[in-house]
Amino acid sequence: MQKDEKFCQRSGMSMKSKGKRTQAGQGDCLASMLGTGIQSLCELELYPIPHPVDVQWSVSDLSAKLKTVEIKGNFGEYHKCSQELALQAEVEKVLDFIPSLLTEVHHRHLNSQAKKSGV
Repeated sequence: MQKDEKFCQRSGMSMKSKGKRTQAGQGDCLASMLGTGIQSLCELELYPIPHPVDVQWSVSDLSAKLKTVEIKGNFGEYHKCSQELALQAEVEKVLDFIPSLLTEVHHRHLNSQAKKSGV
């Protein structure tokens, strides 16, 4: 078993320090975001990073998985932090740049075939 897999299988993966606060909780928050992010990726089978040939998901499936990744900070009285919305926005940005596989030529051909077949 690889080191990364052992890490993912550990139970109680909280990296929050108990009761200690750094300036605005930043250190605790970063540790918490790392812990929740990795744990969430493990649950979705996205960490450790799979070999490309082993991935059987469509782009749509992969993006849906990535949109559910939890990256939560240390929620406290003075500091609240989460990167889930930022990750979702980045996934959407990447998806927006994927060109359509059907060009205008394809559409014209499909329409002409539909007319010929009576569809």
